[in-house]
Amino acid sequence: MAERTAAEIWAILERLERRPLLWNVFPFHPHEADDPLTNRKFTAKELAAVSELNHTLFKWLGIRRIICIGQDAANYARAFGVSVECVRHPSYGGVADFRRGMQEIYGDSLASAAANSQAALF
Repeated sequence: MAERTAAEIWAILERLERRPLLWNVFPFHPHEADDPLTNRKFTAKELAAVSELNHTLFKWLGIRRIICIGQDAANYARAFGVSVECVRHPSYGGVADFRRGMQEIYGDSLASAAANSQAALF
């Protein structure tokens, strides 16, 4: 089964000539205790457990700009002292806003790649 959020994100990424580093702020899948196929928001304790890892990664790689998918990620990323931009998460009816936000960030590089690609979904 295809996952709609991943499909939307990859549809954009495939159009970019230079793809960004992808990183989940929390590198695990938070789910309800008895149902691993569910999603839930991260707890503050869970995010604290990976903050040092994320800080080290950003510093080691020289990350200067983070584009977050969703407000939860953006709120968390602001603590790292780098430029943070946020686009709407494509889930729960946010596909059009996600696409528009990515177009605003990537501009012509997204549009020109689409013109040269038959794989573009837009």
